[in-house]
Amino acid sequence: MSWKSVLLLVLCISGGMLKAQFNNDFLYYIKYGNSVNLHAEYELSSSAVQNDLIDKFIYGGNIDSATKAHSQKRLHAQNRIGGGYNAGATVFWGSDKSKYHFIAGLKQVEMANASFSSNVFNLAMYGNKMYEGATADISKTNINNYTYQEMKLGLIWDNIDSTAKFGVSLAYLKGQTFDQLKSGAASIYTAPDASQLNFTMNGSLAMNDTSKGKNNIGAFNGNGMAAEFFAYIPYTSKLGNSSFFASVNNLGFIRWNKNTVSYRTDTSYIYKGVAVNNVFQFNNSSVQNLSKDSLVKKLTKNGRGPVSSNLPMSVFLLHTIKFSPLFALNTGFRYLFDANYKPYFYAEGQFAVYKNFTATAHIGYGGYGKLSEGLNMEYKIKTFYIRIGSNAIQGYVAPKHSLGQGLFFSLTKKI
Repeated sequence: MSWKSVLLLVLCISGGMLKAQFNNDFLYYIKYGNSVNLHAEYELSSSAVQNDLIDKFIYGGNIDSATKAHSQKRLHAQNRIGGGYNAGATVFWGSDKSKYHFIAGLKQVEMANASFSSNVFNLAMYGNKMYEGATADISKTNINNYTYQEMKLGLIWDNIDSTAKFGVSLAYLKGQTFDQLKSGAASIYTAPDASQLNFTMNGSLAMNDTSKGKNNIGAFNGNGMAAEFFAYIPYTSKLGNSSFFASVNNLGFIRWNKNTVSYRTDTSYIYKGVAVNNVFQFNNSSVQNLSKDSLVKKLTKNGRGPVSSNLPMSVFLLHTIKFSPLFALNTGFRYLFDANYKPYFYAEGQFAVYKNFTATAHIGYGGYGKLSEGLNMEYKIKTFYIRIGSNAIQGYVAPKHSLGQGLFFSLTKKI
């Protein structure tokens, strides 16, 4: 796997989907009660890779020197990128006279993230010419990519102590694709005259079977389970009606099947090129022996067998104060474990523009990116609610000067 392929793996997440409420289905129940919800979410952000470069990877186009330079100037010693999409349907139902309500849902999920050094970016974008006579440190490269389908059922205890709510759900996960790379100490030295390369590699790579038809949506490459919990506590303060929402989701794992391929390496390798006596006759033994398979066997220990991977568990907190019928303030926090993610803090101002129309302005910092700004709108038509927006709208307004992009959409019918 080349370093360009490594970046492509993370950057080329499906770009046609949409993004929403931090992948938290229980928020639909808090807001709408018994309802049917169709939703789609998309987010992708980085601490260094700008939107103009991300757009070229997703939608195609020439990556010119100016586009590369925009992101290169933002690089730090260690950088991160990540995001994902999910799309699905969720139903909440139960008698208004009962304290117990139910949840059922189906969802398609893809998540990808990476942590990489500035040297990894430079090698992927520019090659190793700038490192002639120097060593490029590519240690601590970490990449995770999951695609799976989810089917869940759950129970909600409503009106505990007259107002609070608590819920739990369990889900079966059907694994579709899995890629995970972890590197320890790793470097590439290029001789001053480019006559040889010295590789030092320590790390591991695991991926599911990528044979034709083995990684499409119908593939059963793994089985797993996940749980989620939430608690909702409304209260009255001097500032107005308030509430606190807390949830934990993606608490689970996927056991990938026996066809999962694992590579491990802890070695050094010197490459001095290939001697060719006749450019019109590539029968030289050095060329014949220099194949991808022979290099993999030479540099790694590999095998096939089941591999278990934990999902990136999410912790989400939300506090709301409704100052008046026309304005409410949300403040929140989100964190993903084992996902190269930084704590994300945000604030939102929610404005009731008129009876059936609400607009929300969003500002946040952290996650896979840095500062993000967003805007979303909700419109009510009888018992239907349409919501569309972005928590990282800067990616579409100023792609040459910003980090992060995302969209979300949901259609809700109260029942």
